[in-house]
Amino acid sequence: MSGFLPPLGKLPTFTRRREEGTLVQRALDGFKGVLVSDFYAAYDSIPCAQQKCLLHLMRDLNDAVLDNPYDGSIKTIATAFAELLRDCRKIKFTILTPCDILRA
Repeated sequence: MSGFLPPLGKLPTFTRRREEGTLVQRALDGFKGVLVSDFYAAYDSIPCAQQKCLLHLMRDLNDAVLDNPYDGSIKTIATAFAELLRDCRKIKFTILTPCDILRA
């Protein structure tokens, strides 16, 4: 597999956690791109560059704040992360295609 994403309709997705980690490993065997995933442990064994999904992290931080309403340190971390994401929204990104990269 290359490091470029296929068209959105062809992205491999796994929606059932009952599947064993071996299914994930087989499906991503030879993957050389950057794997963006949630915090499901089966992805950790894939030998490629990885990034955790920011929306999953934000959801988990929000859950931690709701589950621990009197823990000021969790609220501080969640607030700082939310501010960082808000600042990132101001950055203008350009999505490059493989042809754009080859021309550069």
